[in-house]
Amino acid sequence: MAPLVLVFLALIWAVVLIPPMLKNRAESRVSSSITSFNRNLSVLQNSNKSTAGTSRWPIHSSVPQPRATTAAIGGLQIPPARLTREQAARRRREVCFGLVVAAVLTLGLAISFGGAFVLLHVLADALLVGYALLWHQANQRRHERTLKVHYLPTAKRAEPSRPVLLRQSVN
Repeated sequence: MAPLVLVFLALIWAVVLIPPMLKNRAESRVSSSITSFNRNLSVLQNSNKSTAGTSRWPIHSSVPQPRATTAAIGGLQIPPARLTREQAARRRREVCFGLVVAAVLTLGLAISFGGAFVLLHVLADALLVGYALLWHQANQRRHERTLKVHYLPTAKRAEPSRPVLLRQSVN
């Protein structure tokens, strides 16, 4: 019976851990190939300058540059410093869902087998409650910030009349 439980736990861990690892690996490959392509393109642009100082094949700055999704330091994948609001909200929902699933699974194991699974369930519950409290505090701070912080309206410059412009250009 014990080997069956260990296999079951290994499968759960595999389901939880393997998809994010594969996603990070795929994103880092795409990111590095795009970065490599942009670097090679800039080398070509700098080597093909015409006599007027302009490039034959200009790179338009209006094209958005890709943002690195992860940084590799010493073989470790480090997430970017800033996430968009949508990415952060999705990440919070995914973490909360994962903690709820862990709590439910460990509850089932604790009811079925007892023993160490009870401690595992208590740990999963503590993580879920702690995460929910931190999420609530973050929402309160964000709400307070929206109530307290007010941006000043931008002042519009009055355009001078046409004779003033002519006088300035003549003098």
